Amino acid sequence: MSEAGEGRIFHSPNVVAFCLELNSVKRQDGRLYHQYIAEPVCFTSLIEALGQMGGFYDELQFPFAATAPRSLKKGQSRK
Repeated sequence: MSEAGEGRIFHSPNVVAFCLELNSVKRQDGRLYHQYIAEPVCFTSLIEALGQMGGFYDELQFPFAATAPRSLKKGQSRK
């Protein structure tokens, strides 16, 4: 495996690596990685991280939202 490909998970296209760097009462900083991006997606709260992951899975259509797009916020749907 080449250096550029090290650390990537090639056998599962829907895996997100969740790296939490700071965990305090007010903030949770970290990065998300998946095989479709070269640079990490940074976040400053767990809700933001889950929203980023939800958007990624919506783009992949995995798992398929059978009747309507999913959302983490009550009363809202993704468009």
